[in-house]
Amino acid sequence: MDKAELFKGIIEASPNAIIAADPDGNLIAFNPAAERLHGPGSLNLPMGERPGKYGIFMPDRVTPFPRDQLPLQRVLRGELVDNLEMYVRRPDGGGSVVSVTGKPLQDQNGRWGGFIIATDITERKRAEEALTASEARLREAQRVARMASWEWDSATNAVTWSQEIYNLLGIDPDQETPSFLEREGLLSAFTTESLQAAVERTRSEGLPYEMDIELLNGNGKTGWLAARGSAVLDSAGAVTGLRGTVMDITERKRTELRNAVLAKRLSLA
Repeated sequence: MDKAELFKGIIEASPNAIIAADPDGNLIAFNPAAERLHGPGSLNLPMGERPGKYGIFMPDRVTPFPRDQLPLQRVLRGELVDNLEMYVRRPDGGGSVVSVTGKPLQDQNGRWGGFIIATDITERKRAEEALTASEARLREAQRVARMASWEWDSATNAVTWSQEIYNLLGIDPDQETPSFLEREGLLSAFTTESLQAAVERTRSEGLPYEMDIELLNGNGKTGWLAARGSAVLDSAGAVTGLRGTVMDITERKRTELRNAVLAKRLSLA
């Protein structure tokens, strides 16, 4: 098989949009994926008419992409383009988010032409946006409920706290994340001993735990968290980490204490 025909077949079959331009900005080649991206017939227009046929925007899909920063414009200036994200809106109103790379090539007169390759990342961006929205909802739910979550990875010994734990404890999230047991002065001695025993059982035996832990804030006052933890197991049943939640129950504990004091006074009356 002729190499030129082979390369032509590969380019035409590629799911990525491929466009090549001469030093004057004229498109000398583009594949079917490029035409699907921009809309039928859009790339056959003269260079000056093409931007009016379809729209190229920043990733926010609203802000027009600066014309002098368009991938082909940069390539024609002899610049490399590496994973530049943009939104291409077709004449029919549909569109795609793409990641563009480009490479300039010089002709025999030293003038720059080149090519760009655009990869459709629309689904990936939708997934990222959905994940970001989900994480935002989780943070808000935890803030309202005064509940937080944490994870520990046995392979790296890394502890990860959700944002609300920092809020509950009044700790700067930019600081290194310690475990509850490593944070000096955070827990009472009895709570430290009880929590340590519970965590060790979960690590060694995979047994979940649930307990109330007492917090110390250094000014004579205490707070309370309801703590739950469980093991993360691999396919063989070995413990590979721990995860759990904590919830602020300070007001509940104070109410229980007030009720207990009141009940005792009534019994003595």
